[in-house]
Amino acid sequence: MIRSIYGSKTNTWGYESTRIAKKYGKDANLFTRILYNKAFWYEVCHLSIVVAVYLIFGWESFKFNLCFIAIGLYLFEMVNYIEHYGILRKKDSNGVHESINKMHSWNYLSGAVIVRLQRHSDHHAHSFRPY
Repeated sequence: MIRSIYGSKTNTWGYESTRIAKKYGKDANLFTRILYNKAFWYEVCHLSIVVAVYLIFGWESFKFNLCFIAIGLYLFEMVNYIEHYGILRKKDSNGVHESINKMHSWNYLSGAVIVRLQRHSDHHAHSFRPY
């Protein structure tokens, strides 16, 4: 679970760095890389909420909020695990994976266990569509 959370954060940061490099050039300065990095600002927003809870409601609410965050992360990662467990893509003779399609998610399991995430396999097959 920790590896998944860490990997998600580093992947998102990498995607944002690539996006910024394409838009502002590979030589963009640190200020530009931070100012236009959406992942950075999402983390700032989350941290601001946690700090605001502490400053406004005190230590007891802060502890509750941290527990709420931990439970939320646990549930999210558990759903992600259940939705993708055992899904493998075949490789061709050149070692290239097959294209992602609707068969690369387990919608039938999500219905019984996690109240069916709508359009889950569709988001694998057509990641550009709004979820």
